[in-house]
Amino acid sequence: MAIDKIQSESINLADTFAFTGTVTGAGGVNTPAFSAKMSSGQDIGSTGVWTKLNFTSEQFDIGSYYDASNARFTPPSGKYFVYYNVYFYGSAGTTLQQLYSTIYKNGTDNAIFRGRIFVSNNINSATLKAGAIIELNGTDYLEVYAQSNNVSSGSTIADDVSSVFGAYKIIE
Repeated sequence: MAIDKIQSESINLADTFAFTGTVTGAGGVNTPAFSAKMSSGQDIGSTGVWTKLNFTSEQFDIGSYYDASNARFTPPSGKYFVYYNVYFYGSAGTTLQQLYSTIYKNGTDNAIFRGRIFVSNNINSATLKAGAIIELNGTDYLEVYAQSNNVSSGSTIADDVSSVFGAYKIIE
């Protein structure tokens, strides 16, 4: 079915259309985009100190703006949906009580978004998930940090199997 011009009548979107020219203004591109996992569990201790999480195993990196060597995302200007999932567990004999995770922007905890969980007694694992839309200027970079407080004994581990950090550009 050739379309010479669309009038104010309805068009059946269930029909199949074969365009021979260039279609412009339709859709957009969600790149750059990346997803990275931790390549091994990481001990974040029990001291209440923010620890950078090492997401050093790329699952994909469209546009090559994620640097796995320093676990840092530095994309061009735009708005991005950024997310992370961190699964924590306690070493043998550890009871977790307070867990935190956040996104650092340009090396600083700007509290862009932060996860926090208070765990009841006798629990030794928990998951913190967060996602937000963040506007970046082309030189900004993002990293994930975590901490645990009031751990009964032992230390807290950020698990490599279930922890992930990623982002993709929002079509504007």
